[in-house]
Amino acid sequence: MNPPRNECRITGLWLAILILAGVTGAQTLVSVKSGVVQFINGDVFLEGKRLQFPADRNILMENGQLLNTKNGMAEVLLSPAAYLRLGKDSSVRLQNNELDRTQLDLEKGSILIEVVAEIEGNRTLIRIAGSNVEIDQSGLYRLDADPGELRVYRGEAVVGKQGKTSVVKSGGIIYLNRLMRQEKFDVNSSDSLHQWAARRSFDLFIITAGAGSQTHWVPASMGWVRNSAYRVSFYSEIFRLQWIKDQASRQIEELLAKYKLEQEANQRTIYGAEYEQLLAKIKEAQRAIDEAHRKAKETGVALTEPDPGR
Repeated sequence: MNPPRNECRITGLWLAILILAGVTGAQTLVSVKSGVVQFINGDVFLEGKRLQFPADRNILMENGQLLNTKNGMAEVLLSPAAYLRLGKDSSVRLQNNELDRTQLDLEKGSILIEVVAEIEGNRTLIRIAGSNVEIDQSGLYRLDADPGELRVYRGEAVVGKQGKTSVVKSGGIIYLNRLMRQEKFDVNSSDSLHQWAARRSFDLFIITAGAGSQTHWVPASMGWVRNSAYRVSFYSEIFRLQWIKDQASRQIEELLAKYKLEQEANQRTIYGAEYEQLLAKIKEAQRAIDEAHRKAKETGVALTEPDPGR
C-alpha cells in the first residue's frame, strides 16, 4: 500500500534504536542528535525549501535552521521518547540539537510536545514569548507563540522569565505575556493539531506496544485503546485480538482453578455431564486463543501473554 498523498516518512540508521511508524508500517531509526524531521503532512519547509524525503538519506535539522509549515504539519524527533508536532502556519528554529540540552525557539504558531518516557539526562528547552520553558518529564505539552501560552495536559514544566521561575503542572496554563499568571484550563479542548498529534501518537504506539516500552496508551475495552492526556480513544484490531486471547486464557485458568479447589476441599467430584461441560468450555476458550493467534499472525504481529494485573 502506498502512503496517502502529501504524507512522507524517512528511512535510515542511527545509534539509539527508535521504532517509528510511517503511513504504511514501521521503520527502525537511530540517532544521537535531536531535530530529526521524521514525518510531514502537507506543505512543510526547511530554510525556505519545500521538504521532500529522498530514499537515500535522512533529514536532520542543523543548528540555526528554521522549520515552518503553511497548510501542513510536521513531526520532529527530539529524543528517543520525545516528539514535537508542529501545527499549520507555524515556525520553530532549532538552536541546539544535543540530546541532553535540546533548545528550540517557537517563533510562530503552535506545537505539541509529547514525552512518552523519561530518559535520564535528556531535556528540552523552548524559548517562547521572552520565556524559557524546560521539559524533562513525561507528559503532553502545548505551546502557542501568540498570545504566548503553555498548557500542560499531563506532566510538569518549569518556566523562567526575567529571573522569575514557575512550575506548571497537569491541567495548568500559564500566560507568558501576562506577568506569568497561572490558572486551570479545559483539558478536553481540542483542535486539528491536537487531533492529528493524537493519531500520530497512537500509530507509533501500535508499532512499539509489543515491546511493552510505552504505556501512555491503555486498553480500555474490547479493541479500544485510550490516552488520558489527549482525551481520545482509538480502535485497534490487534488489541481486540489480544483482548480475546487474554479473556480466554483467564477463563481457562479460572475453570481449572475452580476444579482444583473443589477437588482439594473434597467437596465433590466432577464427573459425567459436568465433567464434559468443563472440557467443552476449556476447548471453546482454547479455540478462541488459537483463532486470535492465527488472525494476528496474518498481520505479522505476535500476541503477548496476558497481564495478571490487568
